[in-house]
Amino acid sequence: MNKKILLIGSGPSSLSACIRLLEEENVEIYLVDGKDIDNLETEGCIYSKKNKNTQSRYKKLFKDNLDSSLQSEYEDAPRPSLQFGGYSTVWGGALNNIEEEYIHYWKDVEQDLDSFIPNFKKIINFCSNSEKFSINNPQNLPIIEREERLIQRLKKIKNNNLSVDFSTIALSSKVSSNICEECGEYTWSCRPNSSWSSTRLFKELIDSNKIIYIKNTSVFKIEENKTKNTCTIFTSEDQSYEIKFDKVFVGAGAIGSSKIVLNSFEDITKVEIKTNDLISIPLINLSRKGKKRHTFTDFYIKYNTTKTNLFAQYYGYSDNLLSLSEGAVPIVRYIKKIFKPFLQYAGGIFLYLDQDSSSTFLLEKEDEILVIKKGSNPKRIKLYKSIKSFILILLKARIICLPLGIWRKYGKSNHYGAQFSMANNVEETNNINSDILGRIKKMKDVHFIDSSVLPVLSPGPITLIVMLNAYRIVNEAINETEI
Repeated sequence: MNKKILLIGSGPSSLSACIRLLEEENVEIYLVDGKDIDNLETEGCIYSKKNKNTQSRYKKLFKDNLDSSLQSEYEDAPRPSLQFGGYSTVWGGALNNIEEEYIHYWKDVEQDLDSFIPNFKKIINFCSNSEKFSINNPQNLPIIEREERLIQRLKKIKNNNLSVDFSTIALSSKVSSNICEECGEYTWSCRPNSSWSSTRLFKELIDSNKIIYIKNTSVFKIEENKTKNTCTIFTSEDQSYEIKFDKVFVGAGAIGSSKIVLNSFEDITKVEIKTNDLISIPLINLSRKGKKRHTFTDFYIKYNTTKTNLFAQYYGYSDNLLSLSEGAVPIVRYIKKIFKPFLQYAGGIFLYLDQDSSSTFLLEKEDEILVIKKGSNPKRIKLYKSIKSFILILLKARIICLPLGIWRKYGKSNHYGAQFSMANNVEETNNINSDILGRIKKMKDVHFIDSSVLPVLSPGPITLIVMLNAYRIVNEAINETEI
């Protein structure tokens, strides 16, 4: 008799779980998601006049594309995406491994997460010029002379706290030299879902009947029957779904998973979600100009001290990147008009702060209503000194940071999770922890697999880390229960 396995959510962690489950012969895989996979955008240039206001990554972050069912006590509070595939449809494709300074948080995980990367090579186009990632044989990305010279200057700076490396990007198609006639950018960069997302692969699995899709269905709570070893999902407080599942893997995202936990346990009324605050900084790069034909990050800069860890994604100027930035950084639209002759020297840095230096936000239950609230906001005197030192180092490399940045706190960076961090890997908090299989509150067959259970929220890109950890959880859960 086949085991019925449920995946909740359509993002990268659920797809990662699905990849592992498809290796088993005696399972029926169900996918439940609050969205509809029909009418996906697949063609055309997202920067053309026809598509400019509908298909850009930034447009998918507009309020009408986000879950408005949650109340909030502050403006622009983080919310789950209503796109099938979640935030994997709007991210910039940046990938990273677990950095050395965070490995000790993973000490209870026996297997090296990077050992699972070969399982994803058939579904993700890894693209990088990084030597650190070369073992995975990625495709090379085009390098602009302007950014290459900048990397060389940064590497010449003698500072043990500083490191720089080419970025690693996940794309949905192969890198080529083909140029789009409408926008002048590489065609692999300007199409809908150019950045890799779980959307297309899930659609292929659904269309080929390899998984059963329960669309337009949100999960309210989950109940386990320990006697019958089954799990029941509820689509509202009192309405249960007709199928009982043998195992449930929850990849609903940090907020979605928190909603399920708050509705499933009466004794949990508040969840504190950790974040990496983001400072977006416009800059001037005093280097020879070059024509950049994509909008992805060019390289990473790390600045680690005993006080804090900073992780920066550097973006060199391109016309289309400027169009995207107008929404994210409003000052850009004025810079565009006033300083147009100098834009080829422009760029930007997304500077992510480590978990301990960042704010948090709360999801709290009040009279059966879930409300998003501001959480903690640590003192930052030491952090300011580190940021100042970092900016002065950039100045040595002839990068001038403009005092026009925006500080995104309380989850506004869309970089959050670790509220159910794996037990014994972090100091005790007021939040509930999970075991290394993503189970909380003595759950046996319900496993959380998204960023919620990361042992730490490192400031670099976390999507690949989340996917590898999800694959590991499913792999160990299958071996434990002999599905």
